[in-house]
Amino acid sequence: MLEGIKGNANVWKWVVAAKRRPAAFAPKPGRSRQAWCLPISAFRSARHHIVMTITPAVLAQLPLPDVRAVVFFKQDEITTDLICCDVEVAGHVWSFHEGAAGWPDLIAHLSTLPGFRTDWYEAVVSPPFATAETIAFDLR
Repeated sequence: MLEGIKGNANVWKWVVAAKRRPAAFAPKPGRSRQAWCLPISAFRSARHHIVMTITPAVLAQLPLPDVRAVVFFKQDEITTDLICCDVEVAGHVWSFHEGAAGWPDLIAHLSTLPGFRTDWYEAVVSPPFATAETIAFDLR
């Protein structure tokens, strides 16, 4: 399975990091996600998409009428927290994180959902180093 990703330097870098510190990349108890929204977790399910760059083409694949849920959470990065976002659309889960190029565009796009929780950021950032899963939108 790993042979196919050796040509992709960015993905391979994460595979090597996961091998060096497996505990840091293990799923948290009671959670179905892999830590830090790693590209390697894309191998877990064909219905899970990991996005490293948020472009208009990616946003076009997240049509607002088809969005079923938006969940924000933090991943502990040892010295900092990384805010992540899972968006469920048509049975697929798209994972994003605040370090991805285009993150503000994603937030602007999702903020137009009717009933979208506008205080999601405050709910997620406190307390530090806690997962603080926050459902910002849910039609499930």
